[in-house]
Amino acid sequence: MQLPPLVRILVTLPFLAFAGLGVAQVAPSAEERSHYAGLFAAAIAGDVGEIERLVDSGQPVDARDVHGRTPLHVATYARRHDAMRALVRAGANANALDRDRYDIVTIAAVADDVATLDTALVLSASGRTPLELARSRGFGRMADILRKAGAR
Repeated sequence: MQLPPLVRILVTLPFLAFAGLGVAQVAPSAEERSHYAGLFAAAIAGDVGEIERLVDSGQPVDARDVHGRTPLHVATYARRHDAMRALVRAGANANALDRDRYDIVTIAAVADDVATLDTALVLSASGRTPLELARSRGFGRMADILRKAGAR
């Protein structure tokens, strides 16, 4: 499902505004990626079959790396949409925040990656509006921008 351009703009602008506050995303470095194992390695590779196998074998779908990133965060940074969907189907928390309070929507928005943003919005929204999501994550400035743009 692809969101209409106006909806993408209304949702993306507040996240980009938040990104300008001096908090920087920390994507997995090449060294970190080379050391990933299990679900993290499968997520970065976009290997849906391996994700399903590892979850079935009991690996925790919301495990955290040293930056507090989950396999879903890692798949989002890597733009692995099928892996993102597989992780959420397996029970991953689509609204989990990493150590710097980034979620999959923010990761995709700051990267200006429309395709991943569409995927992230569908996975994380769960029937909630952008304004509700901003409020629930404590992003007051984003909520103000959304309200001024007419969000309810």
